[in-house]
This record gives sequence, C-alpha cells and structure tokens, in this order.
Amino acid sequence: AHTYEYRQSYLRPVMIGAHSHLMPNAFVLPGCHLDGNNTIYPCTLIMKGDKLPMHTNWKGSPARHFQSSCSFPQ
Repeated sequence: AHTYEYRQSYLRPVMIGAHSHLMPNAFVLPGCHLDGNNTIYPCTLIMKGDKLPMHTNWKGSPARHFQSSCSFPQ
C-alpha cells in the first residue's frame, strides 16, 4: 500500500493474518500488521504502523478495540 505525505510517496507492506475479516468500507493504512483472527468493522480506520493482536475486534475512526457479543464461526 502507499501514502502521500509531505509531497513524498511512501510504500509499506500491509500484513493481514489468517482468518481476519475486513468488512465493507474498512480502511487499512500502509505499515499495519493484523496478527490473525481480527475483525475490522465497517467504517473503521486502522492507522499506519498499528499492530493488532490476535483474536480482537476493532471499530471506529481511529480504530478502538472492543469486546463483541457475537463472533464469526471458525
């Protein structure tokens, strides 16, 4: 992925672990690392350089961790 900051373009990898779910209109900026089994809810912004631990749910802009009352089947 890429960003354009201070008139310079930056390329950084985005690592998305197994069984992670990105719902519609969820944005992941360059340099993020999703360890796995993450759920990113609609209209969520994962900022550059964020590292999300396994088995977590995120929503909001910027993203905040929360406990979900339901989960996706494994």
